[in-house]
Amino acid sequence: MQKPSTVTKDFFPRGTELPEGVACDCTRAITHRDAKLLAETCLPLQAYKESQVQKIVALFLKKTAERMEWEAKHSIPSPMGIKEILKVNSARSLSRNGMKVFGSALVSFKDIRFVDVQVLLHSGKKLVSRTLVVQLADLSWRVDLLPSLSELQVWLNEEKPSLPLYAPEK
Repeated sequence: MQKPSTVTKDFFPRGTELPEGVACDCTRAITHRDAKLLAETCLPLQAYKESQVQKIVALFLKKTAERMEWEAKHSIPSPMGIKEILKVNSARSLSRNGMKVFGSALVSFKDIRFVDVQVLLHSGKKLVSRTLVVQLADLSWRVDLLPSLSELQVWLNEEKPSLPLYAPEK
């Protein structure tokens, strides 16, 4: 496992050089209602082969950014909103060969993995968010926010959790 070159004040990795970093950045973007960071962590639209999928993803990102802007104006956080990251598990490959399924949907990529990020919600409940991450041809990692557009969503839900990699003492 490669050590992240950059960590944040929450002691979790960041950036697109590691799958765990981009998964944490995506979670931070949602937590802090940062639409710009969310867009930076996601697969670029041109990575998808089908223009219809590009349109769906673009609309999803637009609506998500609008919702983030609306939520930022309200001082009371949603009980189901993310308060903080608690633990990040090591990125793992899918048990099944998702490369063929996913390969038919993307233009160019090197690898596909998933990262489990455990978060604390404002309600006090803990939740594990399973994040699909894709390594692009330039070796950077990006998040696929809509794995439900391929068969991979079912496979993701069947995977067993991996071991925690980052769980800072608090």
